[in-house]
Amino acid sequence: MSVAQRILPTKINLILTRRRLKSAQRMLELLKNKREALLSRIFELSREADKVSKEVSEKLSRAYRSYAIATAKMGVLRAKSLAVSMPVSVEVDVSSRFISGVYIPHVQVRRIGAELAGSPFTTAPELYEAVKHMRSALEALTRLASLDAAIYRLAAELRRTQRTINALEHVMIPRYKEAIKYISMYLEEREREELVKNKLLRKVLRGW
Repeated sequence: MSVAQRILPTKINLILTRRRLKSAQRMLELLKNKREALLSRIFELSREADKVSKEVSEKLSRAYRSYAIATAKMGVLRAKSLAVSMPVSVEVDVSSRFISGVYIPHVQVRRIGAELAGSPFTTAPELYEAVKHMRSALEALTRLASLDAAIYRLAAELRRTQRTINALEHVMIPRYKEAIKYISMYLEEREREELVKNKLLRKVLRGW
């Protein structure tokens, strides 16, 4: 016995099933629109993430080049000693935003405290340059992390949305249509039977 045949074939069930079908179709349309919005936003954020990722690589390369020059001038041990002993503090602002109905955490660097303890007279200027580039790279890395988190959450929501679309498109809506067809055919058949009975009854009554 099919799912449709398990539904009591009455007029009220026909009306209710038609309403459910319309609701499912409206929901399907809304979810498809949401899917398109999610895809568009994911592509947009992915392009931005690629741009920031290149920015991070560029800043890190500059920092490493400056550090290499500094170690050549000062010696590896002296440069490393200053870099390791440098106090570092990071202050961030954590907020949230909604993108296409999805809660997305957002982290932004407010201040990075990183100052070399050595004297500028005995410290190669390239080491200061290295610190400046590393500070800038850290800010960019924070932006990249926020973008990656947003993409991950939007992608998870996209998968959930697609699963719901599949369930509506391939399970619920066909089931409702099958039920409507079954109930309609049953009611039409019963109506024809009633017409035949009434005709026979009228003939019998006329014969009396």
